[in-house]
Formats: sequence, structure tokens, C-alpha cells
Amino acid sequence: MLDRLADIIESAGNRSVLATVCSDGGVHLAPEYVVDLGPEHISLLKIPNSQTITNFEAHPFVSLSIVDWVQRDGIQIKGVATARPASTLRACSWPQHRDRLLSAGCTNVIDIEICEAYAIAPATGLNRPTWQKHPLWKPTKKLPPFQAPATFPKPVDRHVQQKLMVLAARLLDTRTPVFVGTRDVYGIPNISPRFLLDIDPDCWLFGDAFRNKTFLNVTTPSPVSIAAIDWAHEEGWLAQGWCRAEFRGEWLRRVKERWRQVGFSATALQAVRFFPAELHELALNRRRPVATLM
Repeated sequence: MLDRLADIIESAGNRSVLATVCSDGGVHLAPEYVVDLGPEHISLLKIPNSQTITNFEAHPFVSLSIVDWVQRDGIQIKGVATARPASTLRACSWPQHRDRLLSAGCTNVIDIEICEAYAIAPATGLNRPTWQKHPLWKPTKKLPPFQAPATFPKPVDRHVQQKLMVLAARLLDTRTPVFVGTRDVYGIPNISPRFLLDIDPDCWLFGDAFRNKTFLNVTTPSPVSIAAIDWAHEEGWLAQGWCRAEFRGEWLRRVKERWRQVGFSATALQAVRFFPAELHELALNRRRPVATLM
């Protein structure tokens, strides 16, 4: 698959989403543009004081998702990230994106060593690497177990709720996925595209058809983040919270019905309710806190 990586990046418009793990064990997602590709690395540009860089300086494992959903094609890269000054990025694969991001105030290059690559649409069950330089080494110490709060978040402000619902409907109408970030007990993040079916006042709804890494992390459980991005306007929302899986009952029936309405032929294995505890508004290399719901 790595021999196709440059083609996948270009077909996706160099758009990607990067997952890192925060000091508290939460998952952080950030929309990014790929600016350089080498035999064993992929590079991005970031602004000063980036939360992403702070995260991987403590937890070096990252996951990068590059998706061209029009062609139903894409790749997830897992590896180890390091940072260096942007002044060292002289020659690169896509100078037009480099120059635009430098003009927008980026001062740091993020280099990701490509350790593993995964197809974003696996044919069966648990997604295995389609390419592997070497397995990601696991820390000897696990992160503290994640415990979902005993109480649910309060409903979001109506104005914000309306903006979220409009974006979610637009993304679903155009068959554009959101990105769901989770992590395992060792702090290795995973990022996976999902179709966001509904945004209710108290939860967001999506479904799973396979027992994949997202499925396993959510049921372990894991803190969860969702990035819903309008790439045409380079804006969107980041929500951080947790999930509850439903294997039967009304929520699973609702996922099956929504999938039928939009023409998805897969069989839903579980419904997933996401409870946002924090909301952030996203723009190019910017994140603005909007609401804390706990």
C-alpha cells in the first residue's frame, strides 16, 4: 500500500486528521495538510504552542488518517512523531501546501516515522496492517484505566446544537465521514472514519459493522474524540467525551434504519452513543473552546 501513498494523499487533497494522546489520557484530533512524503516518513506543519506537539513529546505514538471518501479509498498511518523548525523544510513534495501553511503562521514540522499502515475500509473484522516496517513497541506501563463519568453531560446550547446538526446533515448528505479517535491501554491512538447519523441534544450516534480497533477500544473502554470537518471551508468541530455501545434494542434498530435510508448495505453490529463533554470549534491550525458540558 505504501507504493500508492502519494496517490492517496493527492486524491484526498492532502487533507488528513492526526490523533495524539493527551497527558490525561484523552485523545486529541487535529485536521492537517500533508506537505512532504519520504520513503519512511510523512510530514505536516504546525503552529507554535501546538497541543499536538505537547502531546507527542510525552506520548510519541500518533495515528494519521488520510481519506478520499469519493473513491472509498484511504490509509491510516501509525508511527512515532518528532518536531523540528519549519526553517529546515526546504525541499518538499507539495510546496504549495507548505507555502500556504507557512503564511498562516506555522513554525514547526512534524515528522512521522511510518511504522504501520492500515486500509481504512477493511474487508473483514479486525483490521490488520497492510504494511509494517516494524510493530509499534508498547510501553511497559499501561495508562490508568478510563472510567466513564457516572453522570451524563448537560445538553448543549441550542444555537451550537443547531450548527452541529446542520454540519452533520451536510456531511451525511455528501457521504463525508467524521473521524473517531480512541486509544488503547498503552496510549497508542487509533483514528477511524465513521458516518455520523444523528446529533441529539444529549448524544451523537454512529454504528459499527466490524469488530475493529475502534470497536475494541470503545468497549474496553476508551476516551473518545470526534472531529467533524467541513474541508471546503476549513472549519468544523472537535468533541471530546466517551461512548456507550448498544448491541440490541432501540438504538441498534435506529442505526439499521438510518443506514437503510442512506443506502448502506452493511449489517450493523453495534450502535454507538457518543457523549460530548467538551466542544471546540476548529479552523485551519486553530481550535477555540466553545462549551464544557460536565
